[in-house]
Formats: sequence, C-alpha cells, structure tokens
Amino acid sequence: MKKFLAIAAVVASLSLAALAANVTLRGKVGDSMCGAKNTSVSCVNKCYKMGDQPVLVSRGHVYKISNPARLKRFGGRLVVVHGSLHHGVLTVHSFHVVRPHRKG
Repeated sequence: MKKFLAIAAVVASLSLAALAANVTLRGKVGDSMCGAKNTSVSCVNKCYKMGDQPVLVSRGHVYKISNPARLKRFGGRLVVVHGSLHHGVLTVHSFHVVRPHRKG
C-alpha cells in the first residue's frame, strides 16, 4: 500500500509539471490593483506600500505571479522573465531588467 501511494504521488507530481508551459515574457512589473492601467515606478511602489502584489504586464495581459517577492524590487521596470505558466499564474525562474537605451 505504501509503495502504491508513493508511486501515485510521483505520477501526480509529474502530471502537474507537464501541464505548466515554459515561457519567456517581456513586460513591465506592475501591481495587482492597477494592472495594465498604470505601471509607472511611483504608482507601482505606492501600491506595494498599500499591500498590493507584483504582477507582470505583457502585451495587454496581466499575469499573477506565484513567487512575487522575486520581482517586487523592480516595480515599474521593463523585464524579461523566464518561467512557467500554469492556469494563468506565472512562476518566475529567472529574469533580467532591460536597460533603457541612452541617447547621445
């Protein structure tokens, strides 16, 4: 019986992992209240202080983040995120901040 439960647990965890799609998304780190409406640094950081969570705004979609602490320091910044997407929730595996081009 214990072997059966152990095997069933392994199969279930592999099935859940297979449902998550690996993605690379480019977008702005926003907040859960404003979403795509306002992703300015000052607005996003003000909303974080009021308890809102980071989200990723990419091509008009707002993605909830399962591990929001990874991106909280980068509110309002443009990032490229590598992660997995499961039922519309993004798990961030790695990311980098896109530096703006300097004129001159």
